Amino acid sequence: MGPRSLRVNLILWFTLIFALILALSDYVTYRVLHGVLVAELDSSLISIAAEHRASVRDAALSVDSGSDLPRQPTPHFIQLIDSRGHILAQNGLADNSSVLSQDQIDRVLEGNVVTADVKRGHFDGRIAAIKGERAGEPVAVVTGTGTERLSSRASRIALILLFIDVVAVAASIAGGSLIIGKALRPVDHITQRARQIGAGDLRQRLEYLDSSTEMVHLTAVLNEMFEKLQRLFESQRQFVQDAAHEIRSPLAALRCRLEVALRQNRDAVEYREVLRGALDDSNRLSELADDLFLLARADSDNLAMDFREVLLSDVVSSVHSLLTPIAEARHVSFRQNIESDCLVYADRDRLHQAFRNVAENALKYTPPGGQVTVTVRAVADEGQVIVEDTGIGIPRKDQKKIFDRFYRVDRARSRSDGGTGLGLAITDQVIRAHRGEIELESDAGHGSKFTIRLASATSLVDAAVVDD
Repeated sequence: MGPRSLRVNLILWFTLIFALILALSDYVTYRVLHGVLVAELDSSLISIAAEHRASVRDAALSVDSGSDLPRQPTPHFIQLIDSRGHILAQNGLADNSSVLSQDQIDRVLEGNVVTADVKRGHFDGRIAAIKGERAGEPVAVVTGTGTERLSSRASRIALILLFIDVVAVAASIAGGSLIIGKALRPVDHITQRARQIGAGDLRQRLEYLDSSTEMVHLTAVLNEMFEKLQRLFESQRQFVQDAAHEIRSPLAALRCRLEVALRQNRDAVEYREVLRGALDDSNRLSELADDLFLLARADSDNLAMDFREVLLSDVVSSVHSLLTPIAEARHVSFRQNIESDCLVYADRDRLHQAFRNVAENALKYTPPGGQVTVTVRAVADEGQVIVEDTGIGIPRKDQKKIFDRFYRVDRARSRSDGGTGLGLAITDQVIRAHRGEIELESDAGHGSKFTIRLASATSLVDAAVVDD
């Protein structure tokens, strides 16, 4: 047996709770009405007893006590009982035993009004007793009646309440089905659209079918999530296509070199040139694979980091030393400027990779005679590394995409320079992993300025102390 639907569960719970409330309400109503009927009967019996009390003050009695009294109960009966519980006179009862206990007799003779239920064989009744006098002696004047009519009226009330309950429960099931169906209509819509989106139609969005705050908020959140999923899937699709394209180029070049080398016999120098070109292509493939693997680990939040205290000036100096020969070969002035040092808590190798990617990118797009400057400075509670060049700049329309994978402003030139198109994307991931920021300021033809901000180790320690 499979699980019940949410609609059925809600209807069942709604009906059960409503039925319990009705049952409790009917019980209270029945008890109140039954109490009212009993109170009315008691009032009537007390009035009858008061009428007979006046007639028993003298020796003569208005009630019979002879042998000709009726032997079967009548609708009303009367008893006169003395202080010892002896029956002085009665009418309407078959036996001659007192309907009051001695305790009740004492309470009546003290001036209290006593009402109680009485049962004699198959006879169920109700009595009321008040104090009277006979020949100067106190007596209990008791009057009573059967409760058949009272029970009959109470039964009719119970049947009416039961009929109302059945109608109310049936109406609640019908009304609950309509209300819950309307309430769950947005859920059905969400399910249908989610099924369409799951089938691959990522352009589908949820409609606002309910104006309630909760459903509007839920719909907005889900639409935002679907929008992010669409962007993610499109980005992944584009990433796969770009990766395949990037891998195809060095593979094709490598295959072409080897095929040309095998077409005819060549001397050692020519074979050496072929092998050197093949090595370059394989190195490019290796770099591309390493970069893709790093980005894949970053996407899965599995980027291994070895955090420790690092001086920004040390990392920048290492990058400067590494790239100085490249800058000289390109006839570009490459300077470092340590305005003020800063100690950060970071992975030194990853920071080195990020700074090298930005500086290498600046050297690549700066023409001969230009200048690239890497500046380190401490500002407030953060360290800044600024890479500024006098190169060709980046058009404003391309600046938002500059950190996308495989994105190049000048694709042909980037490939000729041997880049994979992943350097700035990796830099962005590394800086994010350090909870830092990277910003770009650039105008076409006026150079570019990359600013990397990282929290200082001192500020991190202070923040940890405050949290503790």
